[in-house]
Amino acid sequence: MRMRQARSGRRGFATTHALLLIMLVSVAVAAMGTWFATEMQRTRAAGVEGQERLLLLAGTKLVQTRLAEGTLSADERKPVTFQLPDTLQQARLTVRLEAGGDQRLIAHIECESGKSRMHESVTLSHQNGDWKVVETILGGS
Repeated sequence: MRMRQARSGRRGFATTHALLLIMLVSVAVAAMGTWFATEMQRTRAAGVEGQERLLLLAGTKLVQTRLAEGTLSADERKPVTFQLPDTLQQARLTVRLEAGGDQRLIAHIECESGKSRMHESVTLSHQNGDWKVVETILGGS
């Protein structure tokens, strides 16, 4: 008779531990799901930021080329929006020039892609008939 009492008490103990282990596993699975979702969002955001940085670099080179060709004037003060390839239809690249004095020019380049926006200020110097990058300040918002 004593054996039966010990078994029934042990059965409750084992059930309680089994339920605790199931709860622990479910919390761990939920935490892993949240972590995976966060990492996926971070990876997606890093990809967009990388594309925007490349567009800013392309914008800097485009400003240098257009200034050298004469199709963009150093006296231009209104924002200029450049036409981008068809694959980048959701992105927009805008440049606003500002006089920096002493043969210098500051180009404020802004890239907008979907909901995110990044900008940089590039200081260019006119040396030996060519516009060279002197300083670049990257900013994002």
